[in-house]
Amino acid sequence: MGKLLANGCSHMAGSESTTSVADLFAKHLDIDCVNLSHPGGGNHRILRSTIEYIEENGKPDFVLIGWTTQERFEFTWRGERADYTLDKHSDDTDLEKFYRYLDLNVCDFEIGKENTILYIFLLQQYLENNKIDYMFCNMYNAIPKGYQSNIWNLINLDKYYLHHTSLIEDAMKEYSEGWSETQHAVDPAIHQSMCDKLIEFVRRQHV
Repeated sequence: MGKLLANGCSHMAGSESTTSVADLFAKHLDIDCVNLSHPGGGNHRILRSTIEYIEENGKPDFVLIGWTTQERFEFTWRGERADYTLDKHSDDTDLEKFYRYLDLNVCDFEIGKENTILYIFLLQQYLENNKIDYMFCNMYNAIPKGYQSNIWNLINLDKYYLHHTSLIEDAMKEYSEGWSETQHAVDPAIHQSMCDKLIEFVRRQHV
């Protein structure tokens, strides 16, 4: 049995839903799914944990990456790895204060976008150097049209679906209902629709 390795944030994890894009994609390919997606996780975490998993467990048959919103990053809190995402809250009073400091003084979408493009390129190179088939998409947020950078010009867009928009943003225009208060797709039909779009993109690339 083959293996699909998926990674992303809560949208690729299928939070608040009975299924996920990753599960449905693996089912279509008739292979097992290992989903490393983590709610609240950022793009650095996606890069890091994908490479760590492959180095520890060997090559999967296919890698599906759903990049997330760009202001997120990892940091250390009292010796433990933690994720920053905009307006995140904690019952820990000190950590709550630190989140508000990060909101005001550290969170930066422009730097986050530049870092995200670097992460995309690094993971692209790792997968291609190791001859691992893959596909990138944006689950939420995107690279603006007309954006110019030397690194972005090195991205293999033949392997990157919806680089100038995202699956969730497009699905919200298509489906007026089926969403939670946190903008998660709770209707399995929405996940199936997003998966069908990815499958069609992969099919065109392999014709």
